[in-house]
Amino acid sequence: MKNKNLFILQLLVSLLFITSCNFLGVDDNEVILDEFSPVYKITGTVYTAGGDELPGATVAINGESVVSDMNGVYTLSFDEFPASGSVLTAEADGFIASDLTINYNADAPYVYSATFNLTRALPAGFVNLTEGGELVFEDVRIEIPGNNSATYQGETLSEVQLSVTPLSPISTFGSFNGSALKTLVFNPAGIEFAQEITIYIAIPEGINVDNLSLVSYDATSNSWNSVNASISFNSVTNEISFKQSITESTIRLNFESLVIDTDVTGTENVVIRYEPTSCNCEAAFTWTGGAYLAKYTLETAPGSPFTADLTELKDLHFFVTNNVTWNEAYIVGQLVDNVVTGVSIGTCESKEVTFSRQYREITGSYEYNDEEKEFIFRYYYGNSTPVISNAIDCAITTPCHQGCNL
Repeated sequence: MKNKNLFILQLLVSLLFITSCNFLGVDDNEVILDEFSPVYKITGTVYTAGGDELPGATVAINGESVVSDMNGVYTLSFDEFPASGSVLTAEADGFIASDLTINYNADAPYVYSATFNLTRALPAGFVNLTEGGELVFEDVRIEIPGNNSATYQGETLSEVQLSVTPLSPISTFGSFNGSALKTLVFNPAGIEFAQEITIYIAIPEGINVDNLSLVSYDATSNSWNSVNASISFNSVTNEISFKQSITESTIRLNFESLVIDTDVTGTENVVIRYEPTSCNCEAAFTWTGGAYLAKYTLETAPGSPFTADLTELKDLHFFVTNNVTWNEAYIVGQLVDNVVTGVSIGTCESKEVTFSRQYREITGSYEYNDEEKEFIFRYYYGNSTPVISNAIDCAITTPCHQGCNL
């Protein structure tokens, strides 16, 4: 009788379990993999032009925005990644806004990294337009003639508070072709003087002033357009000057001689095969030679009769303008340290090591000493963790390897 009651109890528990499962609606078919939606992200850090982390900056793209945390880090998440060519903007109180254009090939990345460097806005100077005066903003000075007036948002002004902030070379502001000598941001944007003001800019030694041009930023198209201005050079003060009524928010002094055609980023897989280095195929050993990878390559584009040169690109401010850190040990050294060391290889084996490396490739042309040169500059800025394959039969076929499973 005792065993019978136990059987009834077990049956009751089983029925309760089945009933509970039906009540909860558990069904393996409820999980439909086709309905899975990936999460896309744009992430990075906002810094000042001096390299300090900048908390509280607003980063936005296509109406979506987020605020950087106490370490300057931000992350934007999307169900669909923004289209290539979309503009990502970072701004913070007291700083000049910075723009980056999102570029990728056919497939949108799951994670896109973008770092900003914001230049601190300089305080405005006050000028009575009847009297005129001079304002100095770092290595830029503005002469405003007297008996002048200005209009701003439909109002006529008799006095102005004008700020001119020279952007740090590593700040970004719109997309452009050419190498910038100086980028100036005017505030308030859209002010127009009845009499042109004169802008003076100190220039570095060795700059060919005959190859300078002026462009202005069009926020609507996120592009730079040529400005018709006569640029003068004073060899005594080593300043260039030009006159403008100033309606643009930003103007840029470019090197005409350096033009960037394309600037793309990508990832490529690299496979390194490790083979025995002697006839001793019968003995296991550890490969200690590693593998060297080029940190950069500089090639002369097909059809260009003159060889491109790193020193010439440096003189034209190519590295600063294109956010490529120029460091003698980093760029000039053609080879980097061993990527992989200590690969254990067994008897009669070879091994393959595969990793992905990220690169940026910039193509363009420049004129130097009356020679027109076209170039392709590529550098690598990151490697994935190497993946080491299983044992592979060694491929050495010298006579001493008879019987080595070849």
